[in-house]
Amino acid sequence: MSEYVFGYLLYLNRDIEAYNTFQVNKQWAALPGRSLKGQVIGIMGMGNIGEHIAKHAKLFGMRVIALSRSSRSALADQHYAMPQISEFIRQCDVIVNVLPETPDTIGLCDRDFFMGMKRTGVFINVGRGSIIKDELVLDKILTSGHLSAAVIDVCQQEPLPSSHPFWTNNKVFLTNHTAAVSDIDDVYSVFWANLKHYVDKTPMSGQIDFAKGY
Repeated sequence: MSEYVFGYLLYLNRDIEAYNTFQVNKQWAALPGRSLKGQVIGIMGMGNIGEHIAKHAKLFGMRVIALSRSSRSALADQHYAMPQISEFIRQCDVIVNVLPETPDTIGLCDRDFFMGMKRTGVFINVGRGSIIKDELVLDKILTSGHLSAAVIDVCQQEPLPSSHPFWTNNKVFLTNHTAAVSDIDDVYSVFWANLKHYVDKTPMSGQIDFAKGY
């Protein structure tokens, strides 16, 4: 998922689409672009995926802040709890959601959430579609000029209906729940490690805590 996140951040910040257009039109032109260095990336959910994104963000020189119920990662420059979400939002140039779906996260990203972001902000959702309270509200906010872009890999309804405005909004970058690439070697590695834990009667990795909901 980290590759997906930074693929889009580089695409947006380095004007890659514009340069492709320049090439088609045989136009030798330059744009200022924007470096990721110094930008603030806010990661909602600091589990394994969130930490992986944070690790790569640090390589680009980004400042990492985290919104999490309990996890505290050494990779984050600052941590925010859920009651501090408004302060968290205001700091971010980019917000990446990797939170699971729980009763506490459903509808968390509402109109106030998006309007609290910087006008130049980018929202990336690779967690669950249910975190967005109303996709039509997000579409209208993007169309109004508040928010630079939204990268959406997960939606409330999948497949996304052909009538949905996300399809035609040029500020929405839409993919079909494919942000994560399941490499077969990684799958085997996790399987065999957990099989050994099972045989040895030791705790397996990736267990679900039903009390937490993930």
